[in-house]
Amino acid sequence: MAELCSSVVPLACFQRQFSVACTLASARIGFPPSTFMDTESVLLSNAKVTLSVLQELRARGLRLAIDDFGTGYSSFSYLRQYQVNKLKIDRSFVRDIVSNPDDAAIATAIIRMAKALKLEVIAEGVETEEQVSFLRALQCDEIQGYYFSRPLPMDKVADKLRQESLASRARAQVSGTQS
Repeated sequence: MAELCSSVVPLACFQRQFSVACTLASARIGFPPSTFMDTESVLLSNAKVTLSVLQELRARGLRLAIDDFGTGYSSFSYLRQYQVNKLKIDRSFVRDIVSNPDDAAIATAIIRMAKALKLEVIAEGVETEEQVSFLRALQCDEIQGYYFSRPLPMDKVADKLRQESLASRARAQVSGTQS
């Protein structure tokens, strides 16, 4: 199932009626609200206001993902405090994941910790089949990067999703006829 994830300019989070604006924007493009992403530093910059805004967003059906996890303050207490749903591993840990033991260890630790906390994990910046294989072996929930597609203008996204869906159905039909 396709999901809309929104990264937001940090100051926007602290504007009045931010949660209403998110809901209206989702409705305007015809996609249900899904996941809101922000960086660790934004979440921690004004904890009281952030917690209030996140409660409003959650009440409207949005989920919270922490973008660039591991590059900011990395306070584990806010994972509980903000009721985070997903962690997004920063590309700096993914880039050399198959050749640098330290990056592999960091990514492995983040994924294992997230799984233990019943959080989903996204790896960003994936560009090679080797990175995909490594992350799949660790049961990373979502993988994104140039390996799958370069950034697309909004009007091309629907076409890309349709093509992917058709290709997926064709693969399923082929495998179904061979069994």
